[in-house]
Amino acid sequence: MATGRLHIIEVTHHRDGTWSYIDLNRHLGEASGPDGTIPSVARDSGLVATGSGAKGQRLAYVDIYGSVVELTNDGAWTGFRRLVTEDGIPAAGSGRLAATSAAGPVAAGPVVYYLDAEYHVVRLEWSDEDPGRWTHRTASDAPAGSPASALAALATGTHHCAYYVSGWHIIEVSWDADLTQGRTDLTSSVKGADEPNTAPYALSSLAAEGYGSDGRRVFYPSQTGDLIALVLDDGTKRWEALDLTIESGASVTATPTPLASLSVVGDDGFENTRSRVFSLNESHELSAMSREENGWLPKVVTGAPPASPLSALSCAGDPYSDLEYTPFIDGFGHMITLLRTENGWDWVDLSGELDLPEPVARSPLSAVVTESGAHLSYLTRETVPDGWSDR
Repeated sequence: MATGRLHIIEVTHHRDGTWSYIDLNRHLGEASGPDGTIPSVARDSGLVATGSGAKGQRLAYVDIYGSVVELTNDGAWTGFRRLVTEDGIPAAGSGRLAATSAAGPVAAGPVVYYLDAEYHVVRLEWSDEDPGRWTHRTASDAPAGSPASALAALATGTHHCAYYVSGWHIIEVSWDADLTQGRTDLTSSVKGADEPNTAPYALSSLAAEGYGSDGRRVFYPSQTGDLIALVLDDGTKRWEALDLTIESGASVTATPTPLASLSVVGDDGFENTRSRVFSLNESHELSAMSREENGWLPKVVTGAPPASPLSALSCAGDPYSDLEYTPFIDGFGHMITLLRTENGWDWVDLSGELDLPEPVARSPLSAVVTESGAHLSYLTRETVPDGWSDR
């Protein structure tokens, strides 16, 4: 036997507390008929999930020809679209993806970002106008990203923003409600962001979160392994660079480390009551840096297995409960998720509980919560007869 195509596995935590999983390639292939096999996932593809309410869940990846592919779930997984062929959208130059789910003045629905063949940011926005379609804009006048650049995105009440690395600088590309585009070299323009302990490096991972009217936080590891936050304060509208490692007394991050962050908005829509960014420390234990009333506090999640050095991270908060989900891959190739409740931290070995297909090395991870539950996705590789090819 040989290994074949990459398959997408979705693990769901249902509202009744049970877990299940589905192989989306097999499911959608069977649903679409013998000629409806979904496009093959590229080896360097990311996975991004968006969704809210009972319907409207979407999962995006990059296929082996550079097309962004959308899988759709309007109550059940029903189909896919190759956006390059269907909508004239530019091909991707790398597999990096980022997305936001928030609707509002800037976008009516989900927004997906990626880097095109020249490594400029492309913004895909879903429009619900009949019959429903994706539109795109390319930030061709912003600096090109590095070929291996990470990508992150956030949404606030007034802007949608994407972040990437160009050289050793963090670049922000933003759009307001009129879709007027802005661009800022944050490393050069934010005071203190270009110091040795705060400057990024070419392979720095990125995470971002927006809150309130226009509050923004962009996280990355510095050249010295410190966890850095570039913060646009929602009140003063001024950027500042914070060294969270020094400020909180935390240990430095692993090199490299994945990042994932989440932000939950308070009842008034503006006060950010919970903010958390996850990384790996030098022992590859998961570390949660939380923004509390008195500042940033570090927490190494003890008891959970250490992550694989190749693991990605993702996270999602449940707006219908107090649960937070943070999936990762441990050193034995098991899919694990941290669970945070009002009572503290717990974790579940999903591979052990569900006998999941083994994740591939460097598998991307995605997490989203809808009314039906939490949905965590990763990549596995199909086992096929010798001599089989996916092209």
